[in-house]
Formats: sequence, C-alpha cells, structure tokens
Amino acid sequence: MKKFILKILLLSVSFTVLMAVFLYFGKIFYFNSDYLIWKSKIQYINTSKENKNVIIGDSRLGVGVLPKIVGNNFYNLAVPAGTPISSYFILEKYLKKHKNIDEIIVFHSEEVLQNNEYFTRDYECSLMNFNQLSDFLQVSKELNTNLSGNKFDSELDYYKFFIEHHLGYFHFFMNYRASLKQTIKNGILKRYRKNKKYNFETIHSNLGQFYLKKNHSPSGLYWPAKQNFLKPNKVTDYYLNKLFVLAQKNNIKVYYIHSPLNQATFSKLNPNFVKDYNSYMQSLKEKYPNVIWYADLFSYPNDCFGDKIHLNKKGALKFSQYVKGIIN
Repeated sequence: MKKFILKILLLSVSFTVLMAVFLYFGKIFYFNSDYLIWKSKIQYINTSKENKNVIIGDSRLGVGVLPKIVGNNFYNLAVPAGTPISSYFILEKYLKKHKNIDEIIVFHSEEVLQNNEYFTRDYECSLMNFNQLSDFLQVSKELNTNLSGNKFDSELDYYKFFIEHHLGYFHFFMNYRASLKQTIKNGILKRYRKNKKYNFETIHSNLGQFYLKKNHSPSGLYWPAKQNFLKPNKVTDYYLNKLFVLAQKNNIKVYYIHSPLNQATFSKLNPNFVKDYNSYMQSLKEKYPNVIWYADLFSYPNDCFGDKIHLNKKGALKFSQYVKGIIN
C-alpha cells in the first residue's frame, strides 16, 4: 500500500512539474494570437538598437495606426487589451534601452479606463517583473481598488486578490484552464499554426502594426454604447498619470489621440457617459497642458471596421492619415 501511495505521489509531482514547464515555455500552443503580438513588441524593446518614437496603447491603436504612413520615425508598440498599466511599463522598459525619444502617441479605449481586467496580460506575456507586480498590488491596496474599479470588500478580499495575481505571475496552471480547454478542443497544432501567422518578422515589417478580425460584425455595438456612465478606475488613473509624468521627465512630447468608434456605437452613446468621459479628459488636460490633446469622441462609418472595435485596412489608412496631419 505504501509503495502504491508513493507511486501516485511521484506521478502527481511529475505531472505537475511537466505541466508547469509546458505552461511556461509552450504558450504559443495554447494562448490565442494576442500572445505572439505581445511577445513581438517585448522582443523589439529588448533587442532593437533603433531609437524610434513610439505608439503606446491598446489594440485600437495597434490596428489603426500605420507607422509607415504617419512617418516621424514611429514604431507601434500598442498591444491587444493594453491598459494604462501596461503602457506605463512598456514606456519605462523602452526608455531604459532607448534614450533619444522625441514623441509618443497614446490612447486607451474607454472600456479600459474603467475596467482593468485585461491587466493579467502584463504578466502572462512576461512584460512585468516581480517588483512591478508588487508595485501594482501595493497601489491597488492603497487606493482600495480592484481591477473592476470596485473597492475590496475586506482585508481578506484584498489578500485573495494578492494571491491570485502571484499565482498568475508564476504561471500557476489553474489560471489557464479556459485557454487549455480551448486548445484541447481545437487541437494543439491548429493553435500553433494559427499563432505562427503573427510572427515577429511580419509584425516588425509593419513597424509593429497588426490586423485582427475581418468583417466580423463591423456594425455591432461596442462597450461604450451599453454604458450609462463612465467611472475611471483609480488604479488606471494612477498609471496613466504616471505615464504622462515619465514622459515629461524625459522631455518627450505626448500626443493623446482618440481612435474612432464605429458609427453604430457612436450613435447609441448615452449623454451621461459622454459627459463623464469629457469631464475626465478635461481634468487630464488641465493637469497636463503640454500634452497635445485630440481626445474627443468621434466615429467612422461601419464599413471602416473589421469588427465592432477595430478598424479594417480602409479605416486604418484613413485614421493614419488623420494622425499624420496632427503630428506634422
């Protein structure tokens, strides 16, 4: 009986170790294509010797701004589901290796100003180090705010939050159940082949720009159309301010340029939501008068979108010309 129990324990430990190794090194087999896009940006930061101006934000900028059209020596470092937290760490990491930066373009979707639940990508894709995670957790504690923008119910609630993010940072397998389930359903090799389409060379040849879905509900309603108000997350606000301060310290000119909504979403915006958004942007404008602000909500026709959120090639060309006009 003892030998049987020991064998079971040995098998369990072996399985856990093998699973941990696979989860850490084999993300290309089970994460979606966002992972390769993130990794290409981090690889560029770590290996490139070019001193380029950068575009920072979420996928609406990553898809919508073509550096080859904008000019001014820009590289697109915007990432899928990027939050002000990830943008701050990307800029901080970039400035450690690239000193002569003159300009950055910044934008974050209305959704991530309120909801930071996409933040886990920061450590899933190895952007953050342990000290940065600790900094984030300390800020969350001091501001008493979780990723959804709500207060912690109790000290125990915070420590649950604390433990969950440490487990995520160390790639504890329970955090990946959904991705692994999808991989098993679709097949490991199918996921791998799909992810390889978003390789570093392809993204780098586009100076960091990438496309997502094509003709997938371009007239659908995006998150802002379903909201009655906008309440910026305190942690988001903290890191967005920190990003502006970091740029100022390094004498970098900042352009905050809003990416268009599709017409379907724009036409359904609640007046209270618009009022809250404008009020928040106004508070930032007053605080950072040296930032070049093009933050007003606006829209493009639905046929400029590949889905309800992201521009298609037609929309990206149009928006990039708009950005070029601002920069130049």
